Amino acid sequence: MRVRTEYVSDGEEEEIILRLKENNEHADGIYSRISEMLNDRRLCLTLNGSEHFIAQSEILFFETEESHVAAHTANGMYYTQKKLYELERMLPSTFIRVSKSCILNVSRIGYVNRNLTGASEVGFENTKKKVFVSRIYFKVLKERLKEMR
Repeated sequence: MRVRTEYVSDGEEEEIILRLKENNEHADGIYSRISEMLNDRRLCLTLNGSEHFIAQSEILFFETEESHVAAHTANGMYYTQKKLYELERMLPSTFIRVSKSCILNVSRIGYVNRNLTGASEVGFENTKKKVFVSRIYFKVLKERLKEMR
């Protein structure tokens, strides 16, 4: 596979064209990675009254904590005023709901310990943080992980 870059002059619209064979099994993964890079917006999150602008790709997961929603990164925890259902609508496809109270970033998963009778454990790269995936949501997680390979 070759990668080629062409530069456009000012005023011309930039575009990305993927020329792949019709049966390319990596097409969806390539598209979602490029999309993710282009849309890695920063979220305004709070910690001790200060606003922090954190890239979406740095967030491991969001979880409801009493009446607040916490955003966890490898190095800390921040808060947002948004509800989980609002975050689900605005975040890229790498974020999926895995329980009633948690949305995780599939691209940051380090391991999955499946439990057939209860919630499965998901750990993240470069941190000891983990979340539990309810059985109802495990199939969606498994499919999303398969897409990203």
